[in-house]
Amino acid sequence: MEVQMHAYHPQGHFQKIYGILILVGWGTLLPIGAMVARYLRKFPVVCDAWYKFHIVCQSQGYVLGTIGWFMWIGMSSNHFVSKTQTTLNIIAFTFINVQMLATIMRPNKEAGYCKCWKICHHVLGDAIIGIVIADIFVGLHNQSQSETLKWVYLGILGALGVVVVPLEIFRCKTMIMHLAVGVNSGMFTISP
Repeated sequence: MEVQMHAYHPQGHFQKIYGILILVGWGTLLPIGAMVARYLRKFPVVCDAWYKFHIVCQSQGYVLGTIGWFMWIGMSSNHFVSKTQTTLNIIAFTFINVQMLATIMRPNKEAGYCKCWKICHHVLGDAIIGIVIADIFVGLHNQSQSETLKWVYLGILGALGVVVVPLEIFRCKTMIMHLAVGVNSGMFTISP
């Protein structure tokens, strides 16, 4: 009877660890932090501690994902990495760091909040989430034994979607109602 010995490959374990760090940090905590800022700040739910939750999710997501990214840099010379994954990883890392620096250098509220900064912060944040999701799926496609992680991440995105879709619908309905009330109230005012 022949016993098959499986060779221990630390490279495979590091691949899983870096994948999990990026998946949890950039792929889960960053979107949750964005959701907190979008849905707990004004409506549909008002939470006074939204900013603290937002900062905690974003900073923890940044740290975990960045640790995973540096692990990827250390391993990328040792195994085949597609050009697509390399490009997405570099773009994600660059945009995330620009976003973090912009947040640190945010204009002072007392000096007058810069609307341009706020718009750029939101647009760049949405772009980062899209790029990171694409990066994670490309990375999982390139890894061996990643089918479980792919299904786990699909489950996470599905759960986030189940939360986001009704909140976004309610948010849009509320905004439309506020606009309609504003337009209608202006129609019936009598000017002297």
